[in-house]
Amino acid sequence: MELKIHNDTFGLYLLDAHRGLSVASIIERDDGHINASPNSTKTYFSSHNDWPPGEQEAISHAHGNVLDVGCGAGRHSLHLQNNGVNVLATDLSPLAVQVTKERGVKNTLVSDVNDLNPAEKYDTVLLLGGNFGIYGDPENTKHGYRHLHTITSDKAVIIASTLNPYSTNKTQHLDYHQQNRENGRMPGLVKLRTRYEQYASPWFHLLWASPEEMKTLLQDTGWQIRHLIEPEKPIYYAILEKNCV
Repeated sequence: MELKIHNDTFGLYLLDAHRGLSVASIIERDDGHINASPNSTKTYFSSHNDWPPGEQEAISHAHGNVLDVGCGAGRHSLHLQNNGVNVLATDLSPLAVQVTKERGVKNTLVSDVNDLNPAEKYDTVLLLGGNFGIYGDPENTKHGYRHLHTITSDKAVIIASTLNPYSTNKTQHLDYHQQNRENGRMPGLVKLRTRYEQYASPWFHLLWASPEEMKTLLQDTGWQIRHLIEPEKPIYYAILEKNCV
């Protein structure tokens, strides 16, 4: 079956899951590697008590006005809102934002984070769900974090998660890293697309980074690592604090 390109393939998947359908999505890498997690739907709609301990600890650092970037089905925003926190849930996916709104999140917006220019600065930015690397290559990543510096308050924090690409011994991943090196790219820069039923999203880039690489990427952006949570695991969390560029 030939796949149809749909800009909101991920949103279609979330909406059907929200409607109670039995669904499964696939993340495809450009070398043909497939990641099909049967638990992903449960994760997107999970409550705080079901989150990994590291994620529970990470979100406890949220304060003030919160911006949830790449909110997905809104689980982080919903948790904070239920605890009296003022949060704006944003996503590029219109259907994801629709699901988030239907689940009860009051403040939502379909937007690219780079287009935000709020009158009131944010005190916390959430980049959870592996979203530390949503900007893609290092140059775009630095640009993105510099922009976050302009829309946040003086005591702001970023709560981010990513995956350490070197926490693997699988040949298909190590070969991908080596191909990236040979092409002058960071080993953890991956080209992906989401597939759901007959649909596929456009290809996009995501950057996985080790703690040391994260530190380097943040240089001259106005952000620095305050605290790492579970840095010894493949998926880890970072609390970033604002400093002077």
